Amino acid sequence: MQCQSLKNKVKDIEYALIVVSPLTRALQTLELSFPIETRKGHEEGVPIVALECARERCGTHPCDSRRCVDDLQREYPYVDFSRVPPGQDAQLC
Repeated sequence: MQCQSLKNKVKDIEYALIVVSPLTRALQTLELSFPIETRKGHEEGVPIVALECARERCGTHPCDSRRCVDDLQREYPYVDFSRVPPGQDAQLC
């Protein structure tokens, strides 16, 4: 319901850049809320960049941690993960 509400609000906005947290829940919100035309990736559409600084700093639950960047790149090929450090999530407390 929240994603549908967001989708209705953003459908007519033209974006130059979309910044997203590298957490899976944020990437899922992106997929459910933004039109497919927006999510085609930086070569065909609006650049989408994942940044560590766009996420919570510390958490203790699995949903607070980031998955491996290689896995995220395979699942979300239209997102630029080049600014997300490789390896384990260093921000999980």
